[in-house]
Amino acid sequence: MKRTRIAHLAVITIMTAATLTLAGCSATSSIETGNQKTSTNIPSYSKTQQLNTMVNLGSIKIRIDSVSLIKNTTESQPDLQGHLALGLEVGNISSESVRFYPEQIVVTTNTGEQLLADMPEAVDVGGLLGGVFPPKRVLQGYVMFPLQKSTPDDIKEITILIKAPQNEKGQPLGDDQELVIPIQQS
Repeated sequence: MKRTRIAHLAVITIMTAATLTLAGCSATSSIETGNQKTSTNIPSYSKTQQLNTMVNLGSIKIRIDSVSLIKNTTESQPDLQGHLALGLEVGNISSESVRFYPEQIVVTTNTGEQLLADMPEAVDVGGLLGGVFPPKRVLQGYVMFPLQKSTPDDIKEITILIKAPQNEKGQPLGDDQELVIPIQQS
């Protein structure tokens, strides 16, 4: 199970690196053929919007660092349009352990598509980023949401629903939070 978790984190790291590398990139290249120059456009397959948005959930503080939209470029999943990725920094500022699961965030797009986190089947209930947060602990990572119906270009706004953290007994430590984020068009 630990190897599966490490493999999934490695895939997310690679996708994140590709996203950050390609974010907002499109380039024109000039190729010389004889005496003629031909321009070719290199298409952009992802875009990343830096946010630095703070969400206060009582003893849990979340910084939504970025939102990335990544187009599907593989033929192995023709029904997948792409992914939406949220870059998060989650911290427990209390002196008590707190349960919090960023993988339970629900994203709704302006197209009406409701997105749930892409979790491998072998991951336990704690998820990759969430679970029991010891006191004064900060974790960083990405939560990936597959796009089945909407393409990344269709998304103009997202609504994020974040479930309240819980104490050790599973009781909510506050209210769920909802946040609307407009997506900048490039």
